Amino acid sequence: MKVLLVGNGGREHAIARALVRTSTPEQPVKLVVQAGNPALEQLGRSLTMDPMDPKDVVRRATSERSTSWSSAREAPLVAGVADAVLDYGIPVFGPTKDAARLEGLKSFAKQVAGRSRRGYRPRLHLHHHGPGRGRIRRSGCALRRQGRRPGS
Repeated sequence: MKVLLVGNGGREHAIARALVRTSTPEQPVKLVVQAGNPALEQLGRSLTMDPMDPKDVVRRATSERSTSWSSAREAPLVAGVADAVLDYGIPVFGPTKDAARLEGLKSFAKQVAGRSRRGYRPRLHLHHHGPGRGRIRRSGCALRRQGRRPGS
């Protein structure tokens, strides 16, 4: 098995170490890792790539003849990189773009929770905070910044 591992943080290092530990002479595991973390680079061959560019990641996966792909980083998953790799026929360990949106985007997660009537506070979606401050105070809504919520 040859795995292309995208991301170079602690989660990817933990995944890489677990994969290396499972390698046996009968079923070897070869890693191709994203460059930028010296500890991770010791566990596999490193490549420089743009983890946010689906075409670049697919090109790397195919040129390396990867048999599977993994990313623990939210941004590439939310950007749909896993979907592009799957579309090319390479198995992926991790969620598709739609599933990753639940973890990576606050407003989407709250929309889904609101539709299922689970315990989230009321929410207002405002594009400019100036005129809406009074509405926010009166509504009892929590004020949160829109965007990804890495690590939460």
